[in-house]
Amino acid sequence: MASSNTNKTVGATSQVTSRHRTRQAHISINEHETADQNISDDMDVDNASADDETESVTMQASEDGTQGLTDDVQKRLGEMRANRKERNAARKLIIHKTYDVAYAETKEAINSCFDASEYYDAQLARLKDLIEKKTQVETLMAEKLSEMRSKYLKVSKALEKVLEYRIKQLN
Repeated sequence: MASSNTNKTVGATSQVTSRHRTRQAHISINEHETADQNISDDMDVDNASADDETESVTMQASEDGTQGLTDDVQKRLGEMRANRKERNAARKLIIHKTYDVAYAETKEAINSCFDASEYYDAQLARLKDLIEKKTQVETLMAEKLSEMRSKYLKVSKALEKVLEYRIKQLN
């Protein structure tokens, strides 16, 4: 009967000890997951510090003497690294897309400025041509006006002579 109680006590003690180690392992894993999630949210995390953390977790797990726990921790840390790399890649992709859009818009704006400059130059050339034509037309008008004045003066002098002659005839 004593050996059966001893076996029960040893069995109960080993179960309590294994439960305690499992609970500590879960707490340790949860603490490391929370810490890694906080770190992975920041893009400036140094990969060397993440590797040091992995080594410390591995050392803690191996000190406990549980190889299965080490593999589980390694697996989770590997998954966390992969997730962090995916998030960083997604952020870089968004940045690259934003840059490409801004680059295209800026290039288009610069090209439109040069196109506008060409239009402006064309408008200036057309304006110069119109001003030259205006000057020519004004010159022609001035010539015509002076010609008409001279003709008017001749006709008015002739009319004045005719009127004087008629007035002399009537008197």
